[in-house]
Amino acid sequence: MFNHLATESDAIMQLVRTEKLSKIYLSGMVETVALKDVSISVKEGEFTSLVGPSGSGKTTLLNLIGGLDSPSSGDAFIGDMKITGMKKGELSDLRLRHIGFIFQEFNLIPVLSALENVEYVMLLQGISKKERRERSLEVLREVGLEGKENNRPGELSGGQQQRVAVARAVVSRPDIILADEPTANLDSETGEALMEMMLGLNEEHGITFLLSTHEKMVMDKSRRVIKLQDGKVVDDGR
Repeated sequence: MFNHLATESDAIMQLVRTEKLSKIYLSGMVETVALKDVSISVKEGEFTSLVGPSGSGKTTLLNLIGGLDSPSSGDAFIGDMKITGMKKGELSDLRLRHIGFIFQEFNLIPVLSALENVEYVMLLQGISKKERRERSLEVLREVGLEGKENNRPGELSGGQQQRVAVARAVVSRPDIILADEPTANLDSETGEALMEMMLGLNEEHGITFLLSTHEKMVMDKSRRVIKLQDGKVVDDGR
């Protein structure tokens, strides 16, 4: 169902790779090291969580991998594409074609219906109206929102809004989905249901997920956990 950057000869490819990735923020004369020499790789089809306390660097790492921020040094790759040093237009196209994003604040467009929010990325991709509608309705059913297609975000619960955000990320058939604290604004029951739904999408469609989290439930359900502390990887276990 989903396209990938790998060639058919690649049984399991490295979908994400970072090489000594560092990020330093400057505020006046003060330097804050958010990441220091982080080298990781994520293979196609993995379900991986980046974990650590606030300030450990997990959100910064996701932003660098997604091309939302630029590193101070080091390199990041999506498939065989080196994203470090890409121009803004190239990064925008990379995100549009290959990366799905899920944010803890949902980031839905309030004046659009659930269906229109899910269709939006495909509209930017130039996909026909008929195909956009068919794919959006299919994925909304898959995430349990059949009958809610015409509801706007303000008419949906927090858990339902995050399901719309997941549907939006999945429907464009990206190579990887980056999720920043996707369960943070949900109650424990809703968060666990959302996690099970994402695991199901990973198992059934082979979608690669890379999440940041500080929640034990998410860590326990993840198939691989990369622990960060003070901007460094301190453990990487499966």
